[in-house]
Amino acid sequence: MRTFLIAALAAGLPLSNAFAQQDLAPAVAPRESNWAVFFFLSAADDRTTRPATANLNPACWSSKTTGGIGALVEYKTPVSIVLGTGFHYLGTHNNRCTPSMELRTGVIPFTVAYAIPLGSRIVLAPKIGLSYMYVDGDFGSQNAHASSVKPTYGLSVEGTLSRRWALRGQLDRYTGNTNLFGLGQFHQDFVVGSFGGVFKW
Repeated sequence: MRTFLIAALAAGLPLSNAFAQQDLAPAVAPRESNWAVFFFLSAADDRTTRPATANLNPACWSSKTTGGIGALVEYKTPVSIVLGTGFHYLGTHNNRCTPSMELRTGVIPFTVAYAIPLGSRIVLAPKIGLSYMYVDGDFGSQNAHASSVKPTYGLSVEGTLSRRWALRGQLDRYTGNTNLFGLGQFHQDFVVGSFGGVFKW
């Protein structure tokens, strides 16, 4: 029995030594998440103008702030370039001179951003890209929809809460040209502020 205990202790020494070395080894930092989704609410300064045709006064289509909602999916490359896309509903626009005219606007942006760390928890990210804008509208008994693709740009500031979560504020500019109701070309122009949460995985 004594011989057996000595043999068991001798066999366990290498294993116990390995565990001791593992405990003393420095902790490995968790891998930074490459994928993220940004859920947000937004407020847009809508400066859409309508064509000066069919007795429509283009100056009557005044600027207006509308509420929106959206989600963007992003992938961060090893060189801090962030590729992003998603959907952003910008809101509804009613005209004060023609209450029966209503436009609903959404965009699908495709952007490239560069992540600039400002300390250990703050990231600034300017971005540029293209946006696909879709406009659906009602004018009396008529319904019309049209789309356009235009350049877009923006800037975001993100504050890290944990490895998985962050808060972000973002400012974007979206524009578009659409032909609606057979009246001519409408010019969409939105400056949008967004705020929400970021989940990373």
